[in-house]
Amino acid sequence: MILSRFYQQQNLRTRLIFAFMLTVLIPLLGTSLYGNWITSQTLQSRAVEAAQADLHLRHLQMEETLRGVEENLLFLSQMNSLTALINGRSLENLARAQIDFADFVSTHPDIFQARYLDETGLEIVRIDATPQGQALLPPPDQLQNKANRYYFIQTMALPLGAVFISPIDLNREFGQIQQPHTPTLRYATAVVAADGTPAGIVIFNINAERLLQFVRGDTLSLTDDAGYFLAHANPNFEWGSPVDLNSGINLQTIYPGSWQEIRQTDQGVILPQPESSWQAAWEFITPFVANEDGRRVLAFETVQAGGNRWHLINDLPRAALFAPIETFRITAVFIVIWAMILAAGIAMLFSRQIAQPIQQLTAKARQFGQTHGAVLPRHPAPSAPTRYEIDELADAFQDMTFALERQMSQLTQLNLAGHHIAARLEQSEVFMAVSSAVHRIFPVEYLIISLQETILHQDGEITWAAYRHESLPNIVQKQALAEGNWTTIPLSEANLPSGYLCCAPLCVEGKIGLIELYGADSILDSQATGELLATLAVQVSIALENAELVARLALRRAELQALLVQILSAQEEERRRVAYDIHDGLIQMLVGVRLQLNNYLAERELEPEHRGQLQKGIDGLATAIVEARRVIEGLRPAALDDLGLVETIRYAAKELCREKGCQLHFVDDVADGRLPPAVETTAFRILQEAFTNARKYAQMSHLYVTLKQDAEMFYATVKDDGDGFDMGQVITTKEGGFGLRSMQERARLLGGDCVVESEIGVGTAVYITLPIRNEP
Repeated sequence: MILSRFYQQQNLRTRLIFAFMLTVLIPLLGTSLYGNWITSQTLQSRAVEAAQADLHLRHLQMEETLRGVEENLLFLSQMNSLTALINGRSLENLARAQIDFADFVSTHPDIFQARYLDETGLEIVRIDATPQGQALLPPPDQLQNKANRYYFIQTMALPLGAVFISPIDLNREFGQIQQPHTPTLRYATAVVAADGTPAGIVIFNINAERLLQFVRGDTLSLTDDAGYFLAHANPNFEWGSPVDLNSGINLQTIYPGSWQEIRQTDQGVILPQPESSWQAAWEFITPFVANEDGRRVLAFETVQAGGNRWHLINDLPRAALFAPIETFRITAVFIVIWAMILAAGIAMLFSRQIAQPIQQLTAKARQFGQTHGAVLPRHPAPSAPTRYEIDELADAFQDMTFALERQMSQLTQLNLAGHHIAARLEQSEVFMAVSSAVHRIFPVEYLIISLQETILHQDGEITWAAYRHESLPNIVQKQALAEGNWTTIPLSEANLPSGYLCCAPLCVEGKIGLIELYGADSILDSQATGELLATLAVQVSIALENAELVARLALRRAELQALLVQILSAQEEERRRVAYDIHDGLIQMLVGVRLQLNNYLAERELEPEHRGQLQKGIDGLATAIVEARRVIEGLRPAALDDLGLVETIRYAAKELCREKGCQLHFVDDVADGRLPPAVETTAFRILQEAFTNARKYAQMSHLYVTLKQDAEMFYATVKDDGDGFDMGQVITTKEGGFGLRSMQERARLLGGDCVVESEIGVGTAVYITLPIRNEP
């Protein structure tokens, strides 16, 4: 106590001399304990590193195995047969998927069950594997609904492409633990239909014994995050969790003092603690010798997979790690003497040179902390008898560290805020993102964003807004706008809160504005805050310009779409007018001429040769009348206005099947038979183009037409079993590409979609989806 008090009362130079003199005790003790200490520490360190390296190797082997299972799962979930089954339930697609699943299970012996569950949890495809690796297809009556199973619920909640990994447990069949015991690990991922709707999950049941073999050994074990053993040298210790055998045996019951550290730390080594201070001192002086006291060393490492944490444990006897060593004790009296002389000389020679740079470094560190916005803590005055140069340097470095940490945090937040703000495409969203970023980065109480003296956004304590009408803040704001740089001033007015204003200019499409921060914290008056705010102002300006451009683009797109709709409507109206003109004019004239010629032929006696020529002319007129009526049907079929879309398409499909000599399968599920005019016209034109293509190119025996309607959408499907075609080749041709694109563009104008699928030798399908409520 006296020595400590004497040491605290001395200045730095005296302390240095005193410290150097004390260093002679270190060689004295070091030389006597050198051999003993260095040998035990080296052997202990190497033994611990070897145990940790072994565990880490096993950890990597487990991760590699799990990564392979995940890749296999994602591969199976993307197989063509499964995609076909999801998008079209049929016995043929089911059989293909079952064959692919069976082949996959047969070639992966670790998988003893692979399943596809639809969005309701029902097992659609399920392949079981025998212990010999043979794939089995269970009868349909054994397929179960797993909608209430945890793995189905959690997998369906995952985003597309994510993988669910279950805990390792004993497999259960129909509620009973499978015999013999089968350690099971489940991998699952969600799948979606072609239209993006959830379509269920694909799940593997993996025999986890292959994974557990990496941790089989006399001293090795693997536990779950609750401490229950999944693998242990003693099989009676395994599967003690309540969901398995419920024996209650776990790592916590065996090592209650070490369990929490193992669970909370990713890796480490737990060494046995001495039972007393005397034992600790003796073990420090003497080597670690083999003993029979039963104390053990625990090396552990955590394996993470999905939401699971498994703990690798290597439970080693203490004597197995720390082998016997010899004792080395050397006394070096002369070393102590020369150390004392050397310490005194060095202390007297360099103490002054050491103290002066420390004082200069202290001043520079404090200046840095103040310049970069650190709120410096209050330290005892330098004149206090217990604080000297080293203490002041430590305090200064603490202040500088605080300033650096704060500024690094602000820069990180600024970077994140920049990405967050840039991602917003609407002005209101930009303002909300800016407000959130400002309150995270700066100690601000009131925020204003203005453009050309018009306030666009403000939030916070409204009492600060009164400063905008004061003269000094107005001068500062104008100065910031004029110089194009940030500015900060202190604020102090009667009846108003005291604080600071920091503002920076904005520039949005040539319009000048300000972003203003008000608050009581002195950080707002620092250079670091001004520079950060200036950087943020640039990002805000860019984001506001982007939002304005996006708004204009959306307006232009809406105008263009409205114009195209008007053009198509005018085109349809013109088609209707031309059709009526032909029907009421030209056709009526042709019919009248034909009647007159027939009357003439009936009343006159003509030579057979002349009669034949006249009859040929009458037949030509009849053909022209039929052709004119066909042209009218192409321009605007009267049935579409009179009977509606369903009957018009039904008639057109019958005519197509009559011409092609094929069988028609027509399904009508339209509620009242009529749809809004724009929907009927668009659907008719797309289906008319589909029928035209089928008439020209398809050699089919069956034609399938389906018309459906719900509260919001109209659906139409046209399928044939004709020759099909190569989509990639046809889309590049002028005629084929124009026809397909016109079908798709017509659907998009109403906010719908038209998808054409074709496969050579299989046929062609056209899927049409049109909104009913969004009719323009």
